[in-house]
Amino acid sequence: MADFFLKWLPSLLIIFGWMIILYNANRTSKRSEVRNLSDKCIEKIEKLHEDLLNNEPHEEINIYKFEASIIAPITLIEIKDRQLERKTGTKFLKPLDISRVKSLSKDTNEKEEICDTLLDMIESIESSFDKLYPCKYSFSSMYKLHTFLSISGILLIYFILTKLLVT
Repeated sequence: MADFFLKWLPSLLIIFGWMIILYNANRTSKRSEVRNLSDKCIEKIEKLHEDLLNNEPHEEINIYKFEASIIAPITLIEIKDRQLERKTGTKFLKPLDISRVKSLSKDTNEKEEICDTLLDMIESIESSFDKLYPCKYSFSSMYKLHTFLSISGILLIYFILTKLLVT
C-alpha cells in the first residue's frame, strides 16, 4: 500500500497544483473582464456627464435633441450593466438611477440633477466591483508571504508523508 501511495503521490500533487493554477487563471481572467466592462460603463457615464456640463446654460436646446443625447448613452450603459450582471450575478447599477436619468431627460432644466445621478451611478459601479473583488492581498508583501507559506505547507506535508511511509 505504501509503495502504491508513494508512486502516485507526486502525480496527484502535480494534478492538484495544476487545478489551483487553472482556478487562479480563470478567476484572474474573469476579474479582468469585469474590470474592463465596468471601466467602459464608467467611461460612457463620464462622457455623458461631460457633454451635459459642456452645454452652455444660455443656449436654447431642443428638448428632443436633449432627451436623445441622454437616452442613447443610457441605453448603452444599461446593456453593459446587463453584461456585467450575467458575468457576475451582481447588479452594478441601481435601476432607480437609470429610470431617474431617463425621466429627468425630458426637462432641460434638470441638467444638474442628471449630473448628480450620473456621479452616483459611477460610485455604484465602483462600490459593486470592490464588494465583488475586494483587494485583500493584491500587490502586498502579505500576498507573497501567504503564497510562500501555502506552498511550504503542502511540501512539508508531502515530505512528512513520504518519510512516514518509507520507514
